[in-house]
Amino acid sequence: MITERTYFGVQDLIDSFDITACRFAYDGTNIHTYYSAIRDVKNKVINLHTITHAAATFKRILKYQTKGYNVSRSCISKYVDTIYQSGINGKELDMRFYID
Repeated sequence: MITERTYFGVQDLIDSFDITACRFAYDGTNIHTYYSAIRDVKNKVINLHTITHAAATFKRILKYQTKGYNVSRSCISKYVDTIYQSGINGKELDMRFYID
């Protein structure tokens, strides 16, 4: 697998995930996660942790909505604020390669 950066451990890896409900990792022995991930899966709510690839995040938000997840107000605000503050335009959103 080719990645843009090296992860220094499981926590570093799951800290790079955008949607909190996705922040789970299995290392062959243990499942690693955060309380917020468990809470959001249980409540079927989408909250954002970090946004690196805005187009991929938006696509995942839509995918999780089709699975019955609700988008929180803070999620919408964080997404819009991140795009506004970074000055990303529509063409730039489509130029980054990502795997979903």
